[in-house]
Amino acid sequence: MVEELTLAEFLRIMRGRKWLVTGLTLLVLIPAGIITFMLPPVYEAEAVIAYGKPGEAIVVESFIEGVYSKSPIPDLMEEIKTKSLAREVVLSLSDTIIKKLDPKGEASVEDLAEAIRKNINVKNIRGTSIIKIIYRANDPALCAFIANRIAETVIKRNLEAKREEIRGIKEFVEHQLELYAKRLEESEKELMDFYKKHPDFSYDTVGLVKDKILEELEILYYNTYTERRMKEEKLTYLREKLKEEKGTVIPDVSKLSIDEIESIRAKLISLEREYINLVVSGKDGNSPKAKDLERQIEELKAQLRKEIEKVEPVDPFVRLSTLFQEVIDLETEIEALRAKEKVLSGLIRMKEKKREQLPEIQMEFARLLRRNRVNEKVYTFLLEKSEELRITEAGKVADIKVIDPATPPKNPIKPKKKRNLAVALVLGLLFGIGGALMVEALDTSVKSPDDIEKRLSLPVLAVIPVIGKEDDIKTKLIKRFSSRSTPVEAYRSLRTNISFSSPEKKKKILLITSPGPGEGKTLTSINLALTYAELGERTLLIDGDIRKPMVHRAFDGKKEPGLSEYLAGKADIKDILRKDNDNLFYITSGTLPPNPPGLLESERMKRFLQDMGKKYDVVIIDSPPVLAFTDTPILAGEVDATIIVARANFTSVQALEDAKELIEHAGGNVLGVVFNMFDIRKSYGYYHYYYYYSYHEEEKGG
Repeated sequence: MVEELTLAEFLRIMRGRKWLVTGLTLLVLIPAGIITFMLPPVYEAEAVIAYGKPGEAIVVESFIEGVYSKSPIPDLMEEIKTKSLAREVVLSLSDTIIKKLDPKGEASVEDLAEAIRKNINVKNIRGTSIIKIIYRANDPALCAFIANRIAETVIKRNLEAKREEIRGIKEFVEHQLELYAKRLEESEKELMDFYKKHPDFSYDTVGLVKDKILEELEILYYNTYTERRMKEEKLTYLREKLKEEKGTVIPDVSKLSIDEIESIRAKLISLEREYINLVVSGKDGNSPKAKDLERQIEELKAQLRKEIEKVEPVDPFVRLSTLFQEVIDLETEIEALRAKEKVLSGLIRMKEKKREQLPEIQMEFARLLRRNRVNEKVYTFLLEKSEELRITEAGKVADIKVIDPATPPKNPIKPKKKRNLAVALVLGLLFGIGGALMVEALDTSVKSPDDIEKRLSLPVLAVIPVIGKEDDIKTKLIKRFSSRSTPVEAYRSLRTNISFSSPEKKKKILLITSPGPGEGKTLTSINLALTYAELGERTLLIDGDIRKPMVHRAFDGKKEPGLSEYLAGKADIKDILRKDNDNLFYITSGTLPPNPPGLLESERMKRFLQDMGKKYDVVIIDSPPVLAFTDTPILAGEVDATIIVARANFTSVQALEDAKELIEHAGGNVLGVVFNMFDIRKSYGYYHYYYYYSYHEEEKGG
């Protein structure tokens, strides 16, 4: 192969190796096609849901811009792909659907959940709260059904999570409600028993007023306690949720002793005491003094929130920041309520000590009456909270809704038959072309006339095309073809180039040989002799290949007697000379002697060649292959010129070089090379156009 591959050379290789390229291409294409058509179809259905929580800001996650998502969308997307959700989906499926997922009935719930999870894909439309739930299956109807069931399960989970937030609070309120119902019943009974025991008892007005203040303080205390406990229940839920999401325990601020927080707590207790005393004393809660105290309390709450954030830092670049902020807000409110409870508890104890100065019967009555009223007010308060929670729970709706349910797809997404076959064809062609180029690189045979001229520095005297496909040499003789046919023109060009090779002195005795057998030297010798005879020159063709003679077959003659009989002295010239036409005479090989080289290098052979050179215009000798026998080097030194025949895509360059070296070493003159059996139709350039010119001229002449 030439070092720089030109387009013409590439096309020549492809045409010459077309069956190899085709075979290798089919080797890739056919298995790819079989696999493609045997693969089960894969369908894809898409259910579209939207996170519709009011006021939820969607921040698109972009690490390039340094912005991270604060929305619940990424969390929701990850939740959809969890095995726990897939397990819920499996448990919600009917037996009919399960059978479609597991025809053999051998898979467990966990196996089915894992199979479903692997076929789920989730996408978020950038900058929106819309999520696409994509599911793949071999059945289009099943594919759409599972996608919709996943969407339904996500909505169900979201709703359950929202209701879970108030479940703990509701349980606490219901427990307190039950407790105070019993206390109220007991306090009413105790008061009735007191009236029965003391029917004439009367209570002074001053005592009633003082009890009224203590009653209000106790009611306010129990309401504050209830509110705190409700917030603590919600805080417990949020802490559990954060623990599940983050995997770490969140510190409880109420159990921490930090100087800054303790200082704020003390100030908050002091302000709450002042504010409560102001309100309980009967002064207007809307007074400038009360308003100023409220403002100071809110400022302290803001300071407390900042200190809590230092303990539980809210990272703005995490998706759980919303939950963290809610925890901090609850911590702040709970701390404020604890301070308020502490103030109220102290005021209640102080008021109760002052009541100790009253007569025992009045104290007992005041205690029973106050307890009854407090229980009644607290019970009423709890009833209101219970109803609020019931309404809140009933009003909880999912933040997620389906905006586009999945429908059974019409066409599968895999296998993509056209694309697979196209890719296989391209890969096959590349494989075939690569294989052809590799075989070409390993093939040392001559491919074109240029190979001979570059490697051997010998002229190519003629390019002889492939002549027929039959093995019978008689069918390939040029006398059977039209005078304008390509083979005839090729041999005429050989005759002409021989003449032009030495115009000052005619080469009368020509030796035709080849490096090895099967390269077409005999047919070249006969057809060259026919072209000379056609020109009117007396031509003698000698079959010098005594070991494997072929000339006699071309003329339907016998090989005996022939050259070997003449050289052995067993026959005369007239006995071995045969005639084809007025200008063409030929001598066959004769019987194979025991020592062919001995006869060929004899003096009788030398005189024979000299005599024939004088009697005929041209003498052509068909000799044995150079590399196979020593006969040709012996004859090469006795003739005017030697012509080597090389067969296209068969004779190696090295064989040609060795043949040339042997002939020249024996004193022979290598005139040039005949490039034989060249498929001109597969060539490009001069020979290609020469073939088509000759072919069409033949058609016109015909």
